Amino acid sequence: TTLRLAVLNAGSRPTQDVITTTLPLPDGLEVSAVTAPDWTCTVKTGMLKCERTAELSPGQKSTIIIEAKFVLGAAPGFTLVATARTAGDQNSTND
Repeated sequence: TTLRLAVLNAGSRPTQDVITTTLPLPDGLEVSAVTAPDWTCTVKTGMLKCERTAELSPGQKSTIIIEAKFVLGAAPGFTLVATARTAGDQNSTND
């Protein structure tokens, strides 16, 4: 299974500082690879965390591609919800 996580700067200014994106992983979903230019990603029990120091301009997006598989006992249905935050973000409603 391939998952694509798009991180978009919906603000009016370039991002500042490190952008941190987290994605809680449901039980039974095993991540086998992450491809994310300009991101450093780690997978720990139940969580994918990616950090980016390169700025995102207003309207610019960056995609994190996640290769994963479902294992025996995986939840039959789930919703993935990721957040992306950076220091100085004045509008946390669009994280």
